[in-house]
Amino acid sequence: MRIFITGGTGFLGNHVVRELKAKGHDLLLLSRVARSRDGVRCVVGNMANVSAWEKELKVFKPEIAIHLAWEDIPKNDKETCVKNLVGGLNCLRAFGEAGCETVLVAGSDQEYGQTGKKKNEKSPLKPHNMLFAAKAALYLMGTQIAEQYKMNFLWARIFFVYGPGQRSKALIPYLANSLRAGAVPEIKNPYGANDFIYIDDVVRAIRMLVGRKPKSSNEIYNIGSGKLTPTAEVIREVFSFFKKPVPFFPPKAKMQVVLKGSYADIAKIKKDTGWKPKVSVKTGIIKMLSELMKQDIPQS
Repeated sequence: MRIFITGGTGFLGNHVVRELKAKGHDLLLLSRVARSRDGVRCVVGNMANVSAWEKELKVFKPEIAIHLAWEDIPKNDKETCVKNLVGGLNCLRAFGEAGCETVLVAGSDQEYGQTGKKKNEKSPLKPHNMLFAAKAALYLMGTQIAEQYKMNFLWARIFFVYGPGQRSKALIPYLANSLRAGAVPEIKNPYGANDFIYIDDVVRAIRMLVGRKPKSSNEIYNIGSGKLTPTAEVIREVFSFFKKPVPFFPPKAKMQVVLKGSYADIAKIKKDTGWKPKVSVKTGIIKMLSELMKQDIPQS
């Protein structure tokens, strides 16, 4: 299949591109710089200048578009979020003008808010900041654009994804690089919890979703492990990998923040595609840290 991908050089995008290329798909990536990646063609541009690349997109005639781009994560100020929302909508229109049949967009579990409760695809949205409100708005407005162009619209609500290539300030890379450098990491929220899902499982879910005929023209799918994993458990696994004593956690009452993300009801994606997560948190952390050890420690 001919597949156009935005955000293909980011954390999730890198893994998606590698997987789809290995499966023999014809890929075209949106990139800010003129280059090819491992034989994958790129069109130069970004979400803000769709007019600069939409002609090349029409020539490519994508059957599927995967929209993963979201600039300046994790910034959640109004200007950044509105820029990403408008850019995303412009991309969706460009996909429609190019005759795309199916679009998959990466959403977030944080559209549901931080409740510590199980969420299915029909759960109400309660985003807790501008970033996730913008994500929710992209879904709501994106459905209208997809309907206008008669595109199948797949919204992937991805939960707490982790794995090789994740930004250095994310929890696991931050802990690991601090320990590698002989520093004591600052642990702000050991009593929190999230639905941790390994990158390979997320990529496989995306591949399976775009590789099948959608049940309807507008579908939401949760992609998560289906359970909450305490942050303290993740911290212990990282410290154990480096054979370091697990730090003392202050009593919960003395912590300023105790946030719990939602966790995914994954019955729908299991039923519709047969997908289910394969990598446990323990195994995923070991795989991730083994890759991280091959890299230099980032300079702060």
